[in-house]
Amino acid sequence: MANRYYTDEHDWVEFSGTVAYIGVSGFKLTGIEKIKSVEFIVDSAYVENNELLGYLHADDYKIPFNMPFDGKILEHNEKYINAAEKFIEVDGDSMWLIKVAPRAPYSREGLTMTEQYLQKISSGLKYE
Repeated sequence: MANRYYTDEHDWVEFSGTVAYIGVSGFKLTGIEKIKSVEFIVDSAYVENNELLGYLHADDYKIPFNMPFDGKILEHNEKYINAAEKFIEVDGDSMWLIKVAPRAPYSREGLTMTEQYLQKISSGLKYE
């Protein structure tokens, strides 16, 4: 988790060289018992910072996940397209949804380091 960072919307990004994996934090999924489906909005394309990537669907909830920086979509985690229920069973914090090539692969601008993120959510402070 040394290369994991979080967004203000509780999505996470894990960097691995010049690629990054994007997922949704367990905190964002608090209270959700089961994900019924994963909907990817964009396919292989260049996407800008904060652009909508897709939704996790759970009963009455539609949980968005966004692009945390400018970059190119390389791959969707196909594992969840037909078996979305596995997402919650395993743990949202360990399951990536989209693999991307960041425009600036070594920039962490606008992202929060794991330790700081965990301190904020565990202290009950409003996360901004």
